[in-house]
Amino acid sequence: MIKDALKPLREPVAWILLAAVALFFFSGLWDLFNKANAVEGANWFLYNAYFDVSDFANLTVPAVLVAGMLLVTVLPDRTKVARPVVLIAMIESAVMVLFGIMTLILGLFYGSTRFSSVGVGDKGQHVLYYLPMLALTVIPLLVGLVMFRTAELSPPRAQQPPGPPAQAGFYQQPQQQPYPGAPYGGWQGGTPQPQPQQPPPHTYGQGWS
Repeated sequence: MIKDALKPLREPVAWILLAAVALFFFSGLWDLFNKANAVEGANWFLYNAYFDVSDFANLTVPAVLVAGMLLVTVLPDRTKVARPVVLIAMIESAVMVLFGIMTLILGLFYGSTRFSSVGVGDKGQHVLYYLPMLALTVIPLLVGLVMFRTAELSPPRAQQPPGPPAQAGFYQQPQQQPYPGAPYGGWQGGTPQPQPQQPPPHTYGQGWS
């Protein structure tokens, strides 16, 4: 069947999706700290922060991360690498949201130059557009938190080591030995009853003179 044939590809595809998001992040860092992107007369870092928010806040990142988590958890069952894949996806989502918020806030301090004009209205539209993108980028983080609350992905609880065997107390009565003739199982207490003495066997001819 097609489902059985594609099952071995679930884990490699999940790792490829996580690697793609990592490359998106490093590409965004390259654009953010590249001085050559800024126009003349503008602060290069604020310019990059204003125009490169989309490198961290976009529709591709949450879609790819959620797809990677679902591949190893519920389609159709959980795989061995489900826990590390979900954990890495959560970390990438949190990092993307963090840099997206940082670039969005810093971009508001970018001022207009003779080569580019950015007014208050443009900045307002800029914020209204990228705030929903940041909210969507949080979705993989929330999905991962819910998955880790389930019994399948939660870490196993450490088992308590067995305690030392109970030792006899100082006033504990020592075990008594069974007296001779006691029934099977020994004597459990009390005073042993004396055994009736049997008469000596009669010997034929004894006592005749």
